[in-house]
Amino acid sequence: MSRGIEFLIILCFIITLSACCTLECVGPVDRNIKPYLHYWEKSGVRAEQRLADGTRCGGGYKEPNMPSFSKEAISVARLAGGKDDNQAYSQLFHDWERCMLKKGYRYTGNCDAETPACDAL
Repeated sequence: MSRGIEFLIILCFIITLSACCTLECVGPVDRNIKPYLHYWEKSGVRAEQRLADGTRCGGGYKEPNMPSFSKEAISVARLAGGKDDNQAYSQLFHDWERCMLKKGYRYTGNCDAETPACDAL
């Protein structure tokens, strides 16, 4: 084989190995990712009821990745409290969590931040 083809084959092999390694070498990859709402549990409550309760708490219109807040809701929260968009989103998120807690739900996901759900654990 010519040196150019050998070089390309070796280069492709190295790139393939490095791409695989970067995904798994950083840490284990969770292949069973579930929507955020599914980390909220309440005894005797089915998924449909949890979705309805999350919607009633202001988490968006019946979507399992809730809470999600519209740009309008974030703008209203921002204007009401003199906050930026990130602070307004955080306020809406914390209000949503408090509502879910008041409805008797318990958060079962990982806690890496101070939020009402994590504080209740």
